[in-house]
Amino acid sequence: MEVCFISNFLNHHIVTLVESVLERGDECWFVSTIGEVPTDAINLGYASKFDCDSRVLYPHRDKAKVLDVIAKSDIVVSAYYGVDLIQERVDAGKLTFISAERIFKSNNALITGRIKNALRRVKYLWINKRHHYDKNCYFMPKGAYAASDFSKCGIKKDRMLKGAYFPDVSHFTEPKQYRDKLTRFAWVGRFWGWKHPDDAIRVIKRLHDENYNVELFMIGHEGIEEQLHEMAKGLDYVHFTGALPFMKVREQLFQTDAYLFTSDYQEGWGCVLNEAMAEGCAVVASKKAGATTYLINDGENGLVYDGSVDDLYEKTLSLLKSPERIQKMGQAAKYTIEHVWNADVTVENLVQQYESIIQHGRFSEKVTGPCSIITR
Repeated sequence: MEVCFISNFLNHHIVTLVESVLERGDECWFVSTIGEVPTDAINLGYASKFDCDSRVLYPHRDKAKVLDVIAKSDIVVSAYYGVDLIQERVDAGKLTFISAERIFKSNNALITGRIKNALRRVKYLWINKRHHYDKNCYFMPKGAYAASDFSKCGIKKDRMLKGAYFPDVSHFTEPKQYRDKLTRFAWVGRFWGWKHPDDAIRVIKRLHDENYNVELFMIGHEGIEEQLHEMAKGLDYVHFTGALPFMKVREQLFQTDAYLFTSDYQEGWGCVLNEAMAEGCAVVASKKAGATTYLINDGENGLVYDGSVDDLYEKTLSLLKSPERIQKMGQAAKYTIEHVWNADVTVENLVQQYESIIQHGRFSEKVTGPCSIITR
């Protein structure tokens, strides 16, 4: 079997899929639509080289070979928003998967956001009609709300499977140590307003004022960083690390008891949730972020809150009132990533769906987790 993935550039959220296909003994190619890994990504700790670099193709270097690989591959999964590379394959009716985050990310509460979303809807309705995405072409929306966005653009739910990102499972082999008398929380990401890092500080301050022994590590930069520093002035239990390289972030999460995931609907997925769960953190996650309801079974491997500061406080407080739940949920979260939501399982599920479509003309209902049928 030959599999081809198409995306902007190879990174640690995607390379796991390529490696998993190769480990199965199948052929695999990765088409990088923008070329080399951007410098700003490398500065944040993204790898510039991978063991599978020989399997990476670049359209600007050899477009003929790229088009040939795309045409002859059994499975093509494209996260590329352009259509030029896959159009010939789609026109030929060859099985193709399009995997993308939600379309309508703009804040719909604002007039400018509503206008942007309306224009995007017109654009994607036209793309869908113009490029014949009804010809053996299926969608793998990344995140719980992406499917609804694609439905508004003419894509039927029965042509969709659950898509996601797949950072690696933990690199640490020693047992995770959870604290008895001090609970360490973390927040990770760029300090953009719609990620609501300020909510994490508000909640931890309230808990500290109520005599809970907590500390918070804010890992990130940019956005409302100055405002956050002002909020945390005098709070010696709130620590700012600045932006850290990828593996340093994972190390911090491994040393953390619990993770606060506070993004709103503009977070199409949110890979740091995968990473925190992989490192055994008990997570309190907003239901508004795309990854949350796919990865978390509320009360079992994490807690889901409604997106408000008050509910974030209540759910976080419930963890502190029953400290044993932190370790229990953290280990359940780790199990979820190691046994369900990872690249190896995804590749197996993708192949199973491919075979079901080829043999029976429909998706397999036996698949669970990644690449499973979207039911709502």
